[in-house]
Parts: sequence; structure tokens; C-alpha cells
Amino acid sequence: MSSQTRLMPPLAPCSDEDVASFAALLIHLRSQPELARENEKLLNAEALAHITEGARAFQHAHLGRQARAMQWPLVRIPDEIFRDRSRSGPLFTALLAAYREKNSSSWRTFDLASPKRYNDNIDILRRMEKELTAAGFLRRPAIYLDETVPQEKRTGLREIVEEYKGTIVTDPTKASHVVAFDSEIDKDEDLANEEKREAEGQDPEKLYLRTVAITEPLSSGAGGGSGDAAQDRVAMAHWWYWPPSYDEWLPASDVSQVVETEATRMPGMPWVVSYKFIRDVQRHNEWGL
Repeated sequence: MSSQTRLMPPLAPCSDEDVASFAALLIHLRSQPELARENEKLLNAEALAHITEGARAFQHAHLGRQARAMQWPLVRIPDEIFRDRSRSGPLFTALLAAYREKNSSSWRTFDLASPKRYNDNIDILRRMEKELTAAGFLRRPAIYLDETVPQEKRTGLREIVEEYKGTIVTDPTKASHVVAFDSEIDKDEDLANEEKREAEGQDPEKLYLRTVAITEPLSSGAGGGSGDAAQDRVAMAHWWYWPPSYDEWLPASDVSQVVETEATRMPGMPWVVSYKFIRDVQRHNEWGL
């Protein structure tokens, strides 16, 4: 998770505490000449909180597993982008893109919850994706298929990568990810079991997790606390083989108290992953690390 160093304690969406976390972003957005005259009723900290939560909820409803029976119109924007409150970070770029789309389309306001505005909201997310990519905050994987990947699997894997806006490279030094066969994950019986669960409409199993962060007690805006600081501590958990949008806050007492750092790689070297990494994007409409 690229923004784990900036994780805040969980806040109730659009609560007073959540709204306050947008203060620096609001100032920076207001400093942009193109938004200098934006109506204060449409550009304020509360409005930013509602746009951010609205975009997350829209993606969950229309671009996630819940909508897998439909044809996804675009690949899901990573959820960690919407968690980042830094002044000039990816959320700034995403929000600026949303206001640019609103103004270029002459909309009076945003409404990310309205079914009637579905196409408008897809346009907002497309604009976010375009500008996040241009700013370098969003990079789709460049995949090299290692020689250990069976020949009969290659065509299908290539098609998935290209469908979800990744690229296939023939030089491993140009890859962000090298896909190699993993005998512990890519066995034929595992593939068959996954396909069976998918056909039955079941989610992949959540068997393993790692603790990403542990925070102090919840604020009153997020539901209050028991008064026992140790009991109220919460942990951000990341489930193995699930993309970051499914990370969740759990009672710290229910998970390992050891915060596991994100996997790292040598500078300039690609990630080495199993080809389950490719299959999973087709299930979630979202790239993992």
C-alpha cells in the first residue's frame, strides 16, 4: 500500500473529523486559477469529503466484484488514492480532475449517488484515471511472462493483461512484474477450485492477512470508544490475494500485533509474481501491487 505511512485512524465518512482532514487539499485546490472562482457551496471541505466518498462508493457498486455480472466500463482506480490527504498527492489530482470534468460538461453540481447520473460519473472517473496517469500517480503493470508459464496459458494471460490496460513486454528489464509459475499457487486443482467458486458466485476465500498499521482509539466521530485505549485500538488488515480496496479496519486484538511492512524490491528490479496475479484482476477489476 503506497500510502500506508499516511494512514489516519478510521473516520466515519463525511463526519466532522473526516471533513477537517480535507483542509489542506481545499486550500491547494482553491489556489488553482481555474478553480479560483468556483462557487463556495460546491468547493469546500465538506464537498470534497462527499465527492471522495461518493467516488469510492460508486466504484464499489459499479466497478467491483458486486458488478461482475455487468461489463465493467473501466478498470477500478486503486482505493489508496482516495485515502491520501496530502496536499499535492494523488487525491488532489483526482479531485481537480472531477472539477474540471464538471466545468467542461457544464454540470451544476456533482451527484455520484444518482442512477440517472451514471454516465456522468463514469466520465468523472475516466477523467480522474487520465490525469492520475499523466501525473504519474497511476501506473498499470508492464508484464513479462517468464518461461515457466506454460504455453497453453500464455494467450489467456496476455488477453487479460491487455483487457485491463496493462502491457505485455518481451524484455524483462522493461517489466514492472515478471509472472512465473508458482507450484504452491498455480496448480491445476487450485485453478479448478477458483473457477468453481466463481461460477457459483462465491467470493475468493479470505484465509491470510497481514497487519498494515495499528492506530490509537477511534475518534468519537467514528463511533466512540470504550474508554480502554488498548481495547479500542484498531488495525488495518490486508487480505492476501485481494486488492487494496478490500483492506479493512479490524479490532487490533483480533489480528497480529506485529505490523508487517509492505514487500519491497531492489531498485530497478521487477516484482516476481505468480500468474494468479493476472487471474485475480479479472475477478476484481482491480490490479494488486
